[in-house]
Amino acid sequence: MTDPAFDLSSARRILVVKLDEAGDFVLATPFLRGLRASAPRARIVLAVRPAVADLAVTCPHVDAVVAPHPKPGGGIDLRGVTPGGAAAFAEAFRAGFDLTLVPRYDFDRHGATALAANSRARAVVGFSETVTPWKASGNAGFDRAYTHRLTPPPGCHEAEQNLALLRFAGGAPDDAGVEVHLTAEDRAEAARLLADAAGERIVTVAPGAAASRREYPPERLAAVVAVAAVALGARVAVLGTELERAAAERIAAALPGRVTDLTGRPACGWRRR
Repeated sequence: MTDPAFDLSSARRILVVKLDEAGDFVLATPFLRGLRASAPRARIVLAVRPAVADLAVTCPHVDAVVAPHPKPGGGIDLRGVTPGGAAAFAEAFRAGFDLTLVPRYDFDRHGATALAANSRARAVVGFSETVTPWKASGNAGFDRAYTHRLTPPPGCHEAEQNLALLRFAGGAPDDAGVEVHLTAEDRAEAARLLADAAGERIVTVAPGAAASRREYPPERLAAVVAVAAVALGARVAVLGTELERAAAERIAAALPGRVTDLTGRPACGWRRR
């Protein structure tokens, strides 16, 4: 095994750039938890997209969260999501980040590499542009932004790829799974939306994806969900925007009386197109 790219125990200021979708953020929570355990004395600032801010703000493994917003005329503002988030970023930026990490394996479509390259960190660690053909084409030349680049073997789950990057940076991942930290208001809203399923086991399904090519065909999804729900003795809740309404109807037809369709609800429209 090669030596790690960085000594995390010596880090005092770390920036994590995770400008991805909601699902990608959830899959990065084991990475963030392992990073905190590996660098307990560091001040960790997390940059996320505004659409993911509500998920990131409750993450206990970082000290501050910021989100990029475009400036009139060009450039971005890194606005604070957590109280004092923008000030924490500015302070660490002035002092100089010890380390910037970009746990984005595939094509960078939201400017994570550009933000990392301008973070003034002594070490900038991420995945090489060669990891996928799509990234090699769309992010050609991005490797120059990194002081250390990882090319892991293909075929790994995204959460495993993130943990490989943590190990590469000198961290020690744990084996626990992903996590989402909810507020009391979140739980109350979920109870309201699922009032008709109180006390029942629930299987939650989100048929949509950021790109239609990544969506499972609705008729096949309905068949799989029906088998799982019957085997578990569970009710099904379907989340998404109006775009997922047809998939929800397919699932409801496969499980009459056992589906709560939440597509199109403001609290459940997690995807933007």
